[in-house]
Amino acid sequence: MASFWQTSNMDNELWSNVDDYLVAILAPSDASLDAALADSTAGGLPQINVAPNQGKLLELLATIRGARRILEIGTLGGYSTIWLARALGAEEDWSPRTRAAPRGRGANQHRSGGAR
Repeated sequence: MASFWQTSNMDNELWSNVDDYLVAILAPSDASLDAALADSTAGGLPQINVAPNQGKLLELLATIRGARRILEIGTLGGYSTIWLARALGAEEDWSPRTRAAPRGRGANQHRSGGAR
C-alpha cells in the first residue's frame, strides 16, 4: 500500500509555498523573534530551533491548557522560550525557580521577547 506522501502530486516547492503562507498568516515574525535567531547565529549555535509554525503551536497548546508554569529543558537560543513565555502572559512565573534570575542566552531572549 503506497502512502499519501508517495502518491501525492504536491512537490517540495508547493509544500514550501503553502508552509510559508501559513507562517506569514498564523505566526508572523517580530523583532524579538528575529533578534533571537540573529543572536543564536552570531553566537555560533546550531540552527536547530523550532520553526515559526511549531513555535506558534507550542504557544497555542500552552494557552489552551491554561498553563501557569512551563519548564522548558534545553532552551538553546531561546526562540521557543519566547513562544512559550507569551502563552504565560505577564502575570505568571516563567522560571523553574520562582522569580529566579534566568541564565544563559535563552534567558536574554526571554526578556527581550516581552515576558518578565
